[in-house]
Amino acid sequence: MLEVKTIAVNPRNTSQDCSNCGEKVPKELNIRTHSCPHCGVVIDRDLFAQHDKRKCGDKYQK
Repeated sequence: MLEVKTIAVNPRNTSQDCSNCGEKVPKELNIRTHSCPHCGVVIDRDLFAQHDKRKCGDKYQK
């Protein structure tokens, strides 16, 4: 059987902290695209938050 470890990640600001460069990019909830003026990354906000949560979870596994 495959063992899966689950780590709780606080969702606060996961769609505002850039997972590419780490800078905070404030945006209203109706803005659906993350566009970072610091590093230039452009990605769908929901995909972006998913990447950020995964990155955050990876920090706790190491």
